[in-house]
Amino acid sequence: SIFRIPMVYFFSWMAYYPFIIETTDFFGHDIFNGTSNSADEEGHKRYMKGVSFGMLTIGVSSALVLLYAPFQGILVKYIGMKWTYASSQIIEAFCLLCVFFVTNKYALLVIFLPLGISLSIFNSIPFAVVGLNVPKETMGIYMGVLNCFLVAGQQLTNFILTSGVG
Repeated sequence: SIFRIPMVYFFSWMAYYPFIIETTDFFGHDIFNGTSNSADEEGHKRYMKGVSFGMLTIGVSSALVLLYAPFQGILVKYIGMKWTYASSQIIEAFCLLCVFFVTNKYALLVIFLPLGISLSIFNSIPFAVVGLNVPKETMGIYMGVLNCFLVAGQQLTNFILTSGVG
């Protein structure tokens, strides 16, 4: 479990990180059909409305985490860590795949809401699993290594996005 958790954590962050940095631009360009070029005044206004809506989407998703957080312990106790973590990955995959098929801004707002819950789950359970499986004396080392997998996932995603591959 100590090896499997960081690998899943790495891929979770690889998938989620673009949502954090690309959501506002996605709404501005793809949903509101705007342009970030300020020379096209009407297109720029649509783009800025999309960016604002993207920020609202991220904010509402984060607010949902605030409402969900007290119940995560109950969920883990009821279905277990493994199934809770698996459900977070299924939620994340479903929500992120919907961007290819859904173009309605309000539908996307609703679809993106559970991403906050998924983030809450896949950011806490890996650390809990490591904490339960390693000696207290080495826990800091393992937590640091787990955090390195988070950063590596983010950096690989950054490289893919900025190189034009993604």
